[in-house]
Amino acid sequence: MKKRRTKWTRKYLPSVLFLLLCAGICFVIGRVIASLFPVPEAALEPEPTPESHMIIITPTPAPIDPEEAMIQAVVAGDHETGMKIECGVDYYDLLNLSRIMTVEPGPGWPPWAIMAVGEVVLNRCKSPEFPDTIWGVLSQWDPVQYEPVYQNSWVDIRPNEQTVRLAMKLLQGERVLNNSQIVFQALFPQGSETIITYTDTDLGTTTYFCTTSYPELYE
Repeated sequence: MKKRRTKWTRKYLPSVLFLLLCAGICFVIGRVIASLFPVPEAALEPEPTPESHMIIITPTPAPIDPEEAMIQAVVAGDHETGMKIECGVDYYDLLNLSRIMTVEPGPGWPPWAIMAVGEVVLNRCKSPEFPDTIWGVLSQWDPVQYEPVYQNSWVDIRPNEQTVRLAMKLLQGERVLNNSQIVFQALFPQGSETIITYTDTDLGTTTYFCTTSYPELYE
């Protein structure tokens, strides 16, 4: 057995060593070539699957309308946010106009009558007889024009959304009375002429919308 094993080793060992040497040389040459010609990264990526072609679309949030944001800030009583919004309408003008349009009319008044209350305020702002700002008109002291302003509950008034939207329309130029001389709104007639009245059937009261006593000032 020893002789046969020795004979086999002598016969095939050189060939085996030669083949191993050739394989080693080929491996080294392959590594050198690979380093000279790198494979693009795209070729190394796995085969795409149907899922890899899916495009995930993230919905873009709708832009916030400044006018709507202002209305919601007044409804929420968010003064800090409201003061930062720019929409062509001052936050406190909208807030105070909405407040007086909340407390002056009765709970069952139609939208046009509620707007008429606010329109009188704006008419006064443009009148030579009264202050030229909404707050100046509402807080006029001598004589007192709008008593709710001087009550402690004034700052706690939270207008509902409908009233705020009606006030916004007025501040943007919409009108229901269409008469700049109507500067009085009260439970009794005054001034030169009563233009229109509204009777609250729930409260049994009638509100008079009247023109100025000095129409010559508006000519």
